[in-house]
Amino acid sequence: MAKSPPSRNAILAELERRKKADSAKSDFNFEDYCFDRQIDFFRSPGKRFRTAVCSRRAGKTIGIAADMIDTCIKEEGSTCLYITITKQNVRNIIWADLMKIIDDYKLNAKIDNTRLSIKFENGSKIACEGVKDRQEIEKMRGWKLKKAYLDEAQSFRPYLKDLVKDIIIPALRDHRGTLYMTGTPGPVLAGPFYDYTQSEMWGNYHWTAFDNPHMHNPESGLDLEATLQEERELFDIDMNDAGYQRETYGKWVEDLNSLVFRFSKRKNIYRELPTEGDWYYIFGIDIGF
Repeated sequence: MAKSPPSRNAILAELERRKKADSAKSDFNFEDYCFDRQIDFFRSPGKRFRTAVCSRRAGKTIGIAADMIDTCIKEEGSTCLYITITKQNVRNIIWADLMKIIDDYKLNAKIDNTRLSIKFENGSKIACEGVKDRQEIEKMRGWKLKKAYLDEAQSFRPYLKDLVKDIIIPALRDHRGTLYMTGTPGPVLAGPFYDYTQSEMWGNYHWTAFDNPHMHNPESGLDLEATLQEERELFDIDMNDAGYQRETYGKWVEDLNSLVFRFSKRKNIYRELPTEGDWYYIFGIDIGF
């Protein structure tokens, strides 16, 4: 049986939908929310898997929000997935930025404040998830993604490697999508995030709050260095303190004082043991609780 032609109302509704979609495409400007380092991270040609090691207040999260919305507007039927440790962290870190951009441009989108998802008229979707342990990564198995964003990656435990290898990378295959992993340096020079940032197989980027014009703009009287100097004097902060170097300048600096056991690979790993003298043996068990 032949299908009946669409009604006049259906045709007008479809034309109005396309008109709104075209308007959103022409009005929204990704670069309104990003500066050069962010644009380079999200837009430069190159590797599909990228890391950004940043200081605090470097503006990486607003860049993610803008890139997700830009992608969903331009790529019909695409899905962008944002992941951090917990759903509450999603609300604290990026949700307000997403809402502001949608409001600024009056974008026609269906917002679910419970599931933390955004659906656009062209069928594209932004999904935000919290993944606090190995078990939670399974809820994203089978998705098809255009882009994935892992934010605050330094806070993830070793299951981050399983999340990337077993869940996200297969989900990006259909569209040959891109993974962006962002965070500040952790206190030890180890772990999946550190390994990815040191790998030549990944595109690795770095910038700080000094590159962010909203934090450092001498022409408008906003002097970030003067602000930091005031804080150092107020709290007696050593400029060379490992935590200060990580948080303020986005540098990987090992900080043994932050560990329960001050383990050092250089001092505490031996490949050959002395052959003389008496030995004392200690047997330790970590039961995971």
